[in-house]
Amino acid sequence: PPERRPVFLVLPAEVTDVAMRQGLPEYATAVAATLITIVTTLGFALSTFILADGGLLLDQLEKGDTTPLDTASPIALGILGIFLAHEFGHALAARKHDLRLSVPIPIPSLQLGLFGCITRLTKFAPDRQALFDFAFAGPAVGFLISIFFYMVGIGLSVDLTLPPGAAENIAAVAAGSLPGAD
Repeated sequence: PPERRPVFLVLPAEVTDVAMRQGLPEYATAVAATLITIVTTLGFALSTFILADGGLLLDQLEKGDTTPLDTASPIALGILGIFLAHEFGHALAARKHDLRLSVPIPIPSLQLGLFGCITRLTKFAPDRQALFDFAFAGPAVGFLISIFFYMVGIGLSVDLTLPPGAAENIAAVAAGSLPGAD
């Protein structure tokens, strides 16, 4: 069996300082990735409405009407808001434990709008608890904000009426997702 022993690496301070520094390329990458992520997140939000109303939204977009963008913007802002809260959770935990972070670089996704973010620790964690707190804080804050947005959405949709034919579509999708349903 392979031997499992801890490995310690000792590096001079000047080497780690150079390796941990951020420069213009990192900031430029972060700005470009953020702009692309905004576009892909808005595209994902639009895709949630694309098949509604028999493709009416596609026709509106082709004619230059911005109503579909107005309709999808709250979804995109909600997704980006949860993402920012997640990153803010990491930043708060890093600050609590005196950890330094690199500039966050979002990862755009055509399927989800946003796949996540790469944020390097530019200062080693003093102990495992600090590393755990840093890792846990982002998902915990993101989860809490997601629950908040969910409750707001439920509250806003209590008095809404379904568009004609929507109830039949919901039943068809639910029945079609069952194993063996034909």
